[in-house]
Amino acid sequence: MNSRERTFMALNFEEPDRVPIDFWMSKGFKSKVESTLKMSEEMFLDFYNVDFRYIEGPRYIGPPLRKFPDESEEDIWGVRRKTVTVQIGGGEETYKEVIDSPYVSYHSFYLFLGECT
Repeated sequence: MNSRERTFMALNFEEPDRVPIDFWMSKGFKSKVESTLKMSEEMFLDFYNVDFRYIEGPRYIGPPLRKFPDESEEDIWGVRRKTVTVQIGGGEETYKEVIDSPYVSYHSFYLFLGECT
């Protein structure tokens, strides 16, 4: 079964051969993979049978997104994120941490679907 078939089966509530795998690589980890394992990001994802790939979409051009006093920002989906910097090895890594999600109160995907229909 290929990644596309596996993903569509899972989205159709059918049982694929295994759960589809996603993997987001930080810049620091990507650098370690390239220098230590001598693999490109694509080679690494293929080797570990990762099913999903990130595709850069169009840039947001709508009205300004909300910014908060704690320097967090809300994205187009209503997810609030704050830039976080962590020290790793001989350097640092920066990423946007989710600090509030509009879906945090849902205990079931089916409850969410009920509100969407």
